[in-house]
Amino acid sequence: MKNKLQLSSLAFALGMTGVANANLIITEYVEGGSSNKAVELTNRGSATIDLTGYVLNLHSNGKTEASNPQALTGTLEAGKSIVIYNANATDAFKKPAPQGIESTVTFFNGDDALTLTLNGAVVDSFGQVGTDPGSSWDGPNGFATSNKTLRRLESVTSGDTVVDDAFPGDTPEWQVFDQDTSDGIGCDGVAACAGSTPTPTPEPTPTPTLESVESPLIFSEYVEGGSNNKAIEIANTSDAAVDLTGYKVSLHSNGKEFNDPTSTYEMSGSLGPKEVFVLYNSGAADEFKILKGAESNVTWFNGDDALLLTLNDKIVDSFGQLGTDPGSSWESGDFNTKDKTLRRKDSVVAGDKAPADEYPGTGVNEWVVLAKDTSNGLGCIGEGECTDVELVDSEAASGVCSNCPELTTVAKQEEYDENKYYANALVAEGAALRAAINKDISKDHKQLTYSEVWTVVTHSDEDPTDDTKVVLIYKGTSIGKGLNAGLAGNGGDNWNREHVWSKSHGFPDQDQWAYTDAHHLRPADASINSERSNLDFNEGGEALTEAPENKKDNDSFEPRDEVKGDVARMMFYMDVRYEGAASDNTPNLVLVKDEVTESGEPEFGNLCTLYKWHQEDPVSDFEKNRNNVVYEFQGNRNPFIDRPEWVQEIFGPACGDAPNLPPVIGTIETVLVDEGESVTITLPVTDAEGDEVTYLWAQTGGYDVEFNATTNELTFTAPNVKGDAKLSFSLTASDGTTSATGNVDVIVSANRNTSSGGIGAFVLALAAMVFVRKRKLA
Repeated sequence: MKNKLQLSSLAFALGMTGVANANLIITEYVEGGSSNKAVELTNRGSATIDLTGYVLNLHSNGKTEASNPQALTGTLEAGKSIVIYNANATDAFKKPAPQGIESTVTFFNGDDALTLTLNGAVVDSFGQVGTDPGSSWDGPNGFATSNKTLRRLESVTSGDTVVDDAFPGDTPEWQVFDQDTSDGIGCDGVAACAGSTPTPTPEPTPTPTLESVESPLIFSEYVEGGSNNKAIEIANTSDAAVDLTGYKVSLHSNGKEFNDPTSTYEMSGSLGPKEVFVLYNSGAADEFKILKGAESNVTWFNGDDALLLTLNDKIVDSFGQLGTDPGSSWESGDFNTKDKTLRRKDSVVAGDKAPADEYPGTGVNEWVVLAKDTSNGLGCIGEGECTDVELVDSEAASGVCSNCPELTTVAKQEEYDENKYYANALVAEGAALRAAINKDISKDHKQLTYSEVWTVVTHSDEDPTDDTKVVLIYKGTSIGKGLNAGLAGNGGDNWNREHVWSKSHGFPDQDQWAYTDAHHLRPADASINSERSNLDFNEGGEALTEAPENKKDNDSFEPRDEVKGDVARMMFYMDVRYEGAASDNTPNLVLVKDEVTESGEPEFGNLCTLYKWHQEDPVSDFEKNRNNVVYEFQGNRNPFIDRPEWVQEIFGPACGDAPNLPPVIGTIETVLVDEGESVTITLPVTDAEGDEVTYLWAQTGGYDVEFNATTNELTFTAPNVKGDAKLSFSLTASDGTTSATGNVDVIVSANRNTSSGGIGAFVLALAAMVFVRKRKLA
């Protein structure tokens, strides 16, 4: 039996506050084939427990730091279980909510540890935190954590709170089942759950016949070092540049086959003659992070995992033996893939295109074997050490933006009230809408400095999955907040502030309000920003080498599909926000159609292409969040994100898509008549689109009278009344799609002086209220 000591100093390094006794413990662990990963937690107490404060944590590859935390919520009855499963596991391991939770905490292999904490205190653990056992923790009676299903013995009622002692100890607390056994998941105990179907033994999947293609690209260096010191280098062995479009690196963990990669990295841009590109682990030491490279999950490998380099899914090179799990390492003589740095020999200029063959094979070894954590060969081709290799500035990439001032918010999103903010726009009709929107979005707009824009966009464009990075608008990838162009020495591998409405089109000076308006300033890869230049937006052209989802020609730029609507709504905002007001120090900005605009003019195209993009790419959650964040720092909002239907009302007519506006009914003063007189009342009605209009009158109050109900004229005979009486009527005018209603009151008098013959036929009509839509000309 393991000695349950007080929490070790290692646990405190994890940020844990102590130990705690709890009835919730880990009762099943599944480390199966492919993504069949799951953890079962069970309440082995006698009363329902509140799950608030419980967190399951992952500790990969001997790390003491916790990652991928999964917090629990709700309650759990005595004897009941919760299953936390991998999103890509087969259905047999997935349980519906609330009994099941999909989570990345299941991104484990057999050599990773887990901790269960309650308000920061350890209540249970699995594995040995701070230790990497190779590929598995092994013990007596067939105990192993790799490729097994393990169920906690029913005699165990409290967790293992000593996170760094030997695992599983001399007397394991677990019963071992074959890989991919799923029939016990979801219920407590070592027996299969009632009504479950026995888990079939999986049939081996035959390795498909894979096509290969000739290419000068190869894996040139492989680093499987301590902790997260993992990297893979790709080299161009030729004397000509290689377009990387279609190239992909894929990781195949624990014997996974070709069609079932653990993770992939799609390459882009180009690789010059004899140049290299390094993929590195985000948690690696600084010396493994080469500036000519990128973070990638394909580096989450151990010595028993395979890697492929493919071009359009055809094999270019391979490392390891696809479809095979060798245990902890592929070995042959001095060659070893575990805890080593391997460099491809200079003589190798073509890749290994037989990924399923024995590895490394019985022929000539293609690799130079170096000690664990050797990093001095990364960043250059060849067997030797590199010189003058530029590394990533880790402090810059860690999420601290360079030259970004502290900035106080001026509004609170939680206090935003649409009815108050758009008080003018929500009641405006026709041509009045544009001016009303401008008034609403200009009123509380705070002018930012250009340096303050750095700060705003690090919040507004933050990567939702990593708060140390921002998302690049055209490239679609994310990059460390600190790798901004305000940091000297980053060269072309950084991000800067892209003026979506180019500043050369109307506002070249920083003191002009549009220059620093964060609603159209977005993080962009510096080199792609330069390629976009100040081109109009339109469709067509050649794909960009570095970001092929974007296109350009001599006159226009077409962004990737995912942000076309974003771009359009930013441009609509700029057109409406800046109407030439002296207080903005910005000219009237105008979107035009069917022409190429000139630098220096406050115009931009193409209006109708942007209108089409707005329709094809609706407002996204990322865009809504961005609008909210900019509002907090700048005090105003993009109305076309809040109310996208306003785009049609303002810009639709110019692009042949005028909104179907309702008819307009004029107003009329109260009509005064004598009893017994004939009355005719005409309400003026107009329809801006010239649609055929139908009419329907209704009496809404007073003495009942008979009247004609189907024209815009109301005719009736005033009834006999006792004293003055009010009759009320309403007219509804409809164009078949939309409608409007007007009202009129008639006062009938019984004592009116009729010496002059009475009022007689009384007709009163006011001039029609004609609304002329004011819009900018193309």
